[in-house]
Amino acid sequence: GEVTISPNAAIAPDGTLTADKVLETVNNATHYVSQNYSTTAGTSFTYTVFLKAAERTFAFVGMSDLVTCDCHVVVNLIAGTLGSTSLIGVGGWTNRSFAIDSAGNGWWRVRCSGTTSTTYASPRIYTMASGTTAGYVGTTTSGVFMWGAQLERGLTATPYTQTVAAGVTRSTNLVDMIGGSSSVATNNPQFNNNNGGYFNISSASTQYFQHPVYSALDITNNLTLEAFVYVTTWNSIG
Repeated sequence: GEVTISPNAAIAPDGTLTADKVLETVNNATHYVSQNYSTTAGTSFTYTVFLKAAERTFAFVGMSDLVTCDCHVVVNLIAGTLGSTSLIGVGGWTNRSFAIDSAGNGWWRVRCSGTTSTTYASPRIYTMASGTTAGYVGTTTSGVFMWGAQLERGLTATPYTQTVAAGVTRSTNLVDMIGGSSSVATNNPQFNNNNGGYFNISSASTQYFQHPVYSALDITNNLTLEAFVYVTTWNSIG
């Protein structure tokens, strides 16, 4: 409401001239772009979008349940930081979480996750006059850049997949960069986009990736194996 969209107004994170600009109207109102999605109460969603500062350097991003409660966060598009999550009522959403990650060249990928208590999840992006002001008299030359908005089920974000007229089902396969062969995921390991991206692998549910036989990946000499490990329970120190 109370915005216009200028298409193909900036270079997007993927290097193409496909990013749009969200521009305000001159009315004293909230200025936002949204799309309503009907669902079942109790469904979890993750909304992600790439944003870049223009004349406005703050935005309010998230999902509305179209009743009284929202899953939103204020983002500083210069510093790449998160602000208030309670400019609008939040009581109807559970499992709320938020993140912001740099996508390079001034772009930030913002994530909002939560479980709706109604039959709606409405992704929204508000322009802001400051970090605390979402309703104001706008100008037709002020706004922010936007690209790659994505609403998906679940509480984790996956890489952006472009859709046009209909939703898509993401492949559960990985493709190696050496031979192009696909590894098949078993028991649905979940991808988390934070900190550059990683898979949550649970031994309790026997999650793993199975790669087909490929000679270029055979180990024929010495081997160095390296991994980043995050310890959640520490029993003893030897």
